[in-house]
Amino acid sequence: MSEILNVIGLVGNSVLPIFVFLTMFNVGLTQTMEDFSQHFFEWRFYLRMLFVNFLISSLVMWLLLQVFSLSRPLEIGLIIFSMAAGAPFVIKLTQYSEHDVALGATLMVVLVLFTSAFIPVALPLILPGIDIDGWGIFISLVRQLVLPVFLGMVLKRLLQGSLKKFSLG
Repeated sequence: MSEILNVIGLVGNSVLPIFVFLTMFNVGLTQTMEDFSQHFFEWRFYLRMLFVNFLISSLVMWLLLQVFSLSRPLEIGLIIFSMAAGAPFVIKLTQYSEHDVALGATLMVVLVLFTSAFIPVALPLILPGIDIDGWGIFISLVRQLVLPVFLGMVLKRLLQGSLKKFSLG
């Protein structure tokens, strides 16, 4: 049984990063910088999202952990999970709610950047004695979530420029 779990873990650790990268890359292929910029300055919306994603979700998790007794490593994992924004999921929620995907993508970038600043500061306050690599968190999130979006947008722009050169009209 443990061999099966090891294989599943190995496949998951190999496939999941590729899936996340390609999903975010696809978002970039469908968006432009203009799409992002039209939503970027809606600060009241972002303040509400930051409040819910970082304060309310952390508070709900803390309350649940007061009610349910779990092992310390599991508690720590759930605390970290509640403090990190569910950024890639935002885009799918935006699509399902039939709103502009650019809004969801812009929100994802804001949440990722805020997560990378929030966790290294807040986690040691909540869980004293834990050593946090804030720069490592930032690099990992940007590499997996933000960079593929921008690479997709760059490729889209390059392809559109190439296609215009070959058009007949």
